[in-house]
Amino acid sequence: MEEDSKKFISFVTHDAQYEFNKVPFGLCPISPSIFQRFINHVFRDLFKEGIVIMYMVDIIIPSIDELDGIKRLSRVLQTPSEYGLELNLKKCNVLKSKIELLGYIIENGKISPFLDKTVAVQNFPEPKSVK
Repeated sequence: MEEDSKKFISFVTHDAQYEFNKVPFGLCPISPSIFQRFINHVFRDLFKEGIVIMYMVDIIIPSIDELDGIKRLSRVLQTPSEYGLELNLKKCNVLKSKIELLGYIIENGKISPFLDKTVAVQNFPEPKSVK
C-alpha cells in the first residue's frame, strides 16, 4: 500500500490511531480485483508457461510427476520474494494428487463437484404434479 494512501483508511480506537500496511479486502468492492491484477502481474511469466493456475490467493502448480512438481515449485517460490510478497507456508499444500478448489475436486486429470454440493440435488423430492 502506498505510504500517501494509508492516512485515508486509518482508524481510531480509544487509545491510538492505526493505519493499514496492506489493503484490507473488506475495505471496498475493488480491493479483490486490484489484488488479483497484482498477483497476475507477479506470476505472469509462470502463468504464460503453464506452470501456475491462479485464483486470488490459490496457486495451483500442475505437474506430470513429483520431480516435475518440485522443479516447478522451486520457480514459484522464488517469484513472490522478488515483489516483496510473503507466503504463509502453514497454508501451503505440496505434492498433492488430489485437491479441493472452488467447490470441485481435482484428481487424476478429472474435475468433479464436492459431494456435499450434489447431495441437495440427489435428495430433491420427486415432483408429484406437472405444476
